[in-house]
Amino acid sequence: KQIQEHKAINAGCVALLGDDLSPYISHPWSTLASLRSCSVKVKSFCWRPDGEAIDTETATRSKDKIAFDEIEAMYNQGDFVGWEIAWGGLFVSAVTDMLKKCFTTAHYLSVQEKYLSDDTDELCYEVAETFATSYYAELMGGVSYGYPMQAMTESQRRNLAEESKAYFHAAIDFAVTRKLEENIHDLYFMIGKLEEKIAKTLVREKFPQLPEDRAGVGTEAVSREYEAALRRALQSYATAHREMKKAEHERGLPDVQQGGSSHGIAEIVYRQHACRMKALFVAVQHPKETRDAAEREALRITRDHWYSNPSAGAAYDPQKDVRDSVWEVLADCVSAMVKLRHDNHFFHRSVKGSLGNVPATKSCHLRGLNTGEGACAKSAAAVISALFDKKRPQLCAVWVATTANPSSFEVLNDAVRKYDALRFKYVDAYIDIMRVCRRRDVLKTFLGWVDASQRDLPAFYDTSAAVAGAAPDTLHSKESLLRGSGLLWTTKRRANRAIAELLHRELIELEGTHNDSVTKRIDIFKEAYSCFLRLNSPVDDKAWKSQKVEEGAVIEVDVMCKAYQDLEGGQSTMEMELERSSHLTHKVKMMQLKAAVAKCEELFPALVPTRQRKRTKRQSSKSTHGSDRPSTLRGEEAAASGEGKDKSPKKKLITSEKKEKKTKKAAVAKAKSKNKTPAKKSKGTPKLSSKESSSREYITVDVPPGLKEGESFKVTMDIGEGKKKAFKLKVPSGGHKRLKFQLPPGKKQSASGSRKAKSGKAKSA
Repeated sequence: KQIQEHKAINAGCVALLGDDLSPYISHPWSTLASLRSCSVKVKSFCWRPDGEAIDTETATRSKDKIAFDEIEAMYNQGDFVGWEIAWGGLFVSAVTDMLKKCFTTAHYLSVQEKYLSDDTDELCYEVAETFATSYYAELMGGVSYGYPMQAMTESQRRNLAEESKAYFHAAIDFAVTRKLEENIHDLYFMIGKLEEKIAKTLVREKFPQLPEDRAGVGTEAVSREYEAALRRALQSYATAHREMKKAEHERGLPDVQQGGSSHGIAEIVYRQHACRMKALFVAVQHPKETRDAAEREALRITRDHWYSNPSAGAAYDPQKDVRDSVWEVLADCVSAMVKLRHDNHFFHRSVKGSLGNVPATKSCHLRGLNTGEGACAKSAAAVISALFDKKRPQLCAVWVATTANPSSFEVLNDAVRKYDALRFKYVDAYIDIMRVCRRRDVLKTFLGWVDASQRDLPAFYDTSAAVAGAAPDTLHSKESLLRGSGLLWTTKRRANRAIAELLHRELIELEGTHNDSVTKRIDIFKEAYSCFLRLNSPVDDKAWKSQKVEEGAVIEVDVMCKAYQDLEGGQSTMEMELERSSHLTHKVKMMQLKAAVAKCEELFPALVPTRQRKRTKRQSSKSTHGSDRPSTLRGEEAAASGEGKDKSPKKKLITSEKKEKKTKKAAVAKAKSKNKTPAKKSKGTPKLSSKESSSREYITVDVPPGLKEGESFKVTMDIGEGKKKAFKLKVPSGGHKRLKFQLPPGKKQSASGSRKAKSGKAKSA
């Protein structure tokens, strides 16, 4: 069945255009312009100037011509991203085809007797190992290149895994036959990984129908191919472990304990027990009808490879409860992970994974877990948070470090795609665990770290292609989250969605409450608006047409609408229209979103989309007087004196925040239907009313003779009620003999006092 699916899916695919691969050598894919030149060259090889194809086979000519015309239409219509992806798939397919031809020829020559010698043995071994590694790298990508690019089918994955495994076995046989001092434990380790991938393609295999009296843990009946593949995988890991111990004893091969891409024996032990744990997870996820058979199968797979109690494999009792046996195997796997983490500080692969809520009767058997609700997720959070304890360019504390003579596993991890995939596994697990633990503030901080990171390479290619090969004109933090690609885009979309899910859960928990929850609803409404703004897609963006918001595809929209409806109360016009319609349409959902956004703009004017934010200069600490807000006194004084208005972004932001507080208080008062609470007085710089500002007095004094420009002098003034005040002034430029200054607020000259200072009262400083 999988073979038939593969043929049907790839019926209309084109692996290469033409039969000449030279354009892919002379035009490296580094820019959009270079790829365009390559496409023009390929066209010249495939078609004459009159448009007739050079290929003699009619079917191939028609297929290639149709594919080329479809791709060229994308370029003419301005879809440069689609055009780049299409030609990129053909480019990689051509390079892969050349690679396989070269390796096939090299491997054929390496096994010929006339070329075998002591000098070439190591080279022949490396040819087989490198060929196997290249097949594994292609399998790891999971993409079938050509036009159009698509995900690999299960049949294609299994064939690639079998090819890679065959060349790894060939390398092992060559090393053993020629008695080479090579680390063949690395090859057995890779074979185990390939067997796991083969088993993954066989998960949907049906169970054989067996008599009830033959079913059981110890029954060696006809098994599925899935079971056979996993058992071979575990056996390969065991052989790799044994061979590495042997190399340590005979050749003094040191074990790697310092982190990086490989961890020596720890890597092998981890993979062995992670494979056992995966077998258990797959079994318990089976439907009820086949779950018992799947769990018995998992026990048969895992019983011979215990970590803490190797002799327990022979102690299985067919009459024993299957689920109890599954818990025993799980506890053994967790013990292995905890021990690896304890013994190898830099080994993070044993950190991943969350089991949700484990019953107290079972969690006591799992090392590292405590009893109590949500204890499993909290334990996982405590461990994985160490990888995200501070801001890092790569987001989490994982890295790739290869040795001078890297193994196949290290070579694979050195690829950008593999490293990004590895990082995202930890990032995705971290986001999921923080969501389960309901740590919304942690996710918001993490989003700030992502915005500060550099754009990843795949996203750069797509963004550059969107502007016809030029440099991206915006930062990735200001680009829409409704469409995009790359590690950072996926991470931001995932984290923002997790925050929205937590807000939705909080809204559900508030259902049924009344006045006491109004302030909480407004806070949730504000956070939901922040989630919506992080999408960087205004309501009138054309991208919304492709989003199935009526089906809940964008949870940020659902949270916005629900928070708005809960806050407003009653039945709105949109809700009544929804009742009249048979189902929620895209148009109605967008109407709800527009109304919610309009309300947010009224309540929270200080919140603006990321793409509209502007960088402003930091104000010196002297002008702020220790406050995190700039003082507005100077702007108000200038407005009162007619010297112009302060139109700086900070001034607008402060005004918006004041307006937001005012509207928020009004909304709370309206919802609670209570009297207003007196507003608290600000502790910052006192503000002056227009009346107070206009009542200030300006005083004119004589400048003492003999003073130079910039020198200071003191003037004593009668400020009323028998009080006097000394003021320190500076001689202005321009040689003026008189100086006009303004009295501070609340300091008024007495009615009997003169508006001019007596010359005897002015003293040189």
